[in-house]
Amino acid sequence: MVIAIALTILGVPLAFPLAVLVGLGSFVPLVGAFVTGVLAVGVAGLSKGLVAAIVVVVVLLADSQVEAHALQPFVVGRYARIHPLAVVLALTAGGILFGIFGAIIAVPVVACTNSAAQALLDQPLEGEPIPPPGG
Repeated sequence: MVIAIALTILGVPLAFPLAVLVGLGSFVPLVGAFVTGVLAVGVAGLSKGLVAAIVVVVVLLADSQVEAHALQPFVVGRYARIHPLAVVLALTAGGILFGIFGAIIAVPVVACTNSAAQALLDQPLEGEPIPPPGG
């Protein structure tokens, strides 16, 4: 959305298709937004000049940083029912230990582990009476 507004204000041709392409590319971890962003910067630079290309780069960098560090931990943490700090730490650890593949699977692994731990904690102890359902 932000890149669409920036490209439209700059008068870049094909602003909407480029914005859609950048949006879809952002779903591919680590390289998707970069590759499609390079395409948007290239179109802006070739059609409107160096200043427009620099503005698009700044907008893409600011948008990706806000999304990655402010929005994603809260959205993913709420969806997976884990704390936003756990999302950031899981992504960092997964990326450092196992590279791109580790960053991709880090949050689902932490969410599954959290759900399994919660299920085990909710189990009654041996010899403890089992509460009736709904009570």
